[in-house]
Amino acid sequence: MKASLAYKSALKSGNRGVFRTAALRRSWHAARHDCFAPRLRGAFTIFEMLLVMAILVTILGIVWPALDRLHGEYRLRQGGQLVQVRLSAARVHAIDTGFVYEFRYEPGGQRFLVIPHDQSALTGQAAGQSRRIPKVAGRLPSPNAQFDLLSTGSAPAQQISNDWLNGIPNATEFGGVNWSAPVLFYPDGSAGAAQLIIRDHKSEFVTLTIRALTGGVRVSKIEKGAMR
Repeated sequence: MKASLAYKSALKSGNRGVFRTAALRRSWHAARHDCFAPRLRGAFTIFEMLLVMAILVTILGIVWPALDRLHGEYRLRQGGQLVQVRLSAARVHAIDTGFVYEFRYEPGGQRFLVIPHDQSALTGQAAGQSRRIPKVAGRLPSPNAQFDLLSTGSAPAQQISNDWLNGIPNATEFGGVNWSAPVLFYPDGSAGAAQLIIRDHKSEFVTLTIRALTGGVRVSKIEKGAMR
């Protein structure tokens, strides 16, 4: 009642602006409260989830061929570098031990060997000599890569005695294999000239070249297309 009388009195006295200002202030505070009040959002709809999944699948389909190609090239390059290391190790073993060493690979397969070539090394090992005779066996890291049949010494296939595999971990995995002719490394650091080709199922390949005079090993860049 008093407020109504005061309002009427203000109207009569010409103070309408005071009440208008107060009303605007109250509406501003209310709008500010609405702006900063937390708003709850419902969960994603099935349509929204399906839309996001469709976008992700589309993106994956676009980039997957490129990713698969890069991964294949990486594994092929990795295989070439691994064989390069093993070939260089055969040269070092020949220099250190004084025995001729050999590198053999499985034509059309993935396995390889680094073992002495001299029969005297096998005889000395059987006699219980204290000096350890290094032997290495392994596989290419990629299941899609293999030693190509165009590599040096791939034919005719040869088998070796299991006596040469003694002391190699998992020696049974390398027994009964049809091996290539040996690539020889000599105690003076030289080697038999050879060229090894490692290729994958996409006709991409790397070539390892062994130089006769120095025994050095070079790996080519990845090449594409038909084999040479």
